[in-house]
Amino acid sequence: MDTKSTTPTIEEIDFKVLAKSCKSHDDLSKLTKQFMKQMIEGMLEAELEEHVEQSESTSKNGSYPKTVRSDAGEITLSIPRDRKSEYQPKLIPKGRTTISGIDDKIISMYARGMSMRDIEKQIQEMYDVTMSDTLIGRIIDKIRPQIELWQNRTLEAIYPIIYMDAMVFKIKDDTGFYKNRALHFAIGITLEGKKDLLGMWLTDNEGAKFWLSIVTELKNRGVEDILISSVDGLKGFSEAINSVFPKTVVQRCVIHQIRYSLKYGHL
Repeated sequence: MDTKSTTPTIEEIDFKVLAKSCKSHDDLSKLTKQFMKQMIEGMLEAELEEHVEQSESTSKNGSYPKTVRSDAGEITLSIPRDRKSEYQPKLIPKGRTTISGIDDKIISMYARGMSMRDIEKQIQEMYDVTMSDTLIGRIIDKIRPQIELWQNRTLEAIYPIIYMDAMVFKIKDDTGFYKNRALHFAIGITLEGKKDLLGMWLTDNEGAKFWLSIVTELKNRGVEDILISSVDGLKGFSEAINSVFPKTVVQRCVIHQIRYSLKYGHL
């Protein structure tokens, strides 16, 4: 019996509602899994379309459910299939029940600042097999609308608190060597007390000038006021925020304060 996917299409997903549903760490984990599910299923659909086009003797035939384990927890995917059962998924081959290790690659693709070349590299690393340029292009065409919808969605007008921070991870460059990249993120607390992942931005390093561009983007996407902003002690960070939101109270994150004070614990 054919199993028809109940997963909403890219156009049907309300990323603003999805992000605002986060109220705890578990909720953020669910949001991460939703990102992964949409991304993986889009990539598998691109694989099947490539297969059907090359075969010319088969066609799409719905999908079937498959539960896999990821670093974020279990995810139930809708695996597409063809009528002759010739299609063999490449990203998640038959018999594979874990996808640990690709979580960070998928999430990083949602960050603004990833070039098409960066995304292509992430895709190639996820597959770890030789892929045709046609298939890579087809996959990018599938996932690009989802990424752009997430990056450009309208935000709330007022956030009582917004946490801003950056983490460093490695990306392979054109020479095959890994280099550090800084992933910036902003998490807002809504008036209803829920967490809202406002966005992620990727650059070579963290700096006040880049944070200024992020805060400006938040304003352009609908944010009118931030009551309190919790940040680290980066020089010029507070000034960057107050240049866009003059009335915002900027506070150093407690965790960063503790780390900073421990540097002088021996004095």
